[in-house]
Amino acid sequence: MKNPWLVLSLAQHHGVPTRLLDWTVSPLVATFFSVIGEHEDDSAVWVVWGLGVYEEELPVDPFNIEKIWQMTPVTMNPRISVQFSRFTVHPNNNELLSSLPDGSKCIKLIIPGDKKKTILQQLDFMGINYSTVFPDLDGLGKWLSWRASI
Repeated sequence: MKNPWLVLSLAQHHGVPTRLLDWTVSPLVATFFSVIGEHEDDSAVWVVWGLGVYEEELPVDPFNIEKIWQMTPVTMNPRISVQFSRFTVHPNNNELLSSLPDGSKCIKLIIPGDKKKTILQQLDFMGINYSTVFPDLDGLGKWLSWRASI
């Protein structure tokens, strides 16, 4: 692939560390990602408003930027579409809060560790689970293993 944005988005969705921050426009998918894993520690869902609109074309080089860029990745695999994926890339690896444009808002919603198991079960009841967020055999296997353990 000659487009570095496509390479980065594909790599990000398969666990490769990249400069992209992976977001979703779905509050339920965001909550799912926040509650999977270890249940004793608190987790969080970050909500951001005001990153702007997609008015400009992405720069050719994602490693030489001076402002936050956001993109909706090309749907190259089912994960990207079912996770309602969006990405941001930030200049000079700045922290999110220091890179936000004027007028943006950001809040952090804390999910207590002792509530995560219950929330994961409630999300499963609503159809948000390993098999729907990772719509492949690995996701199905993970969901079946999880269901057998509860």
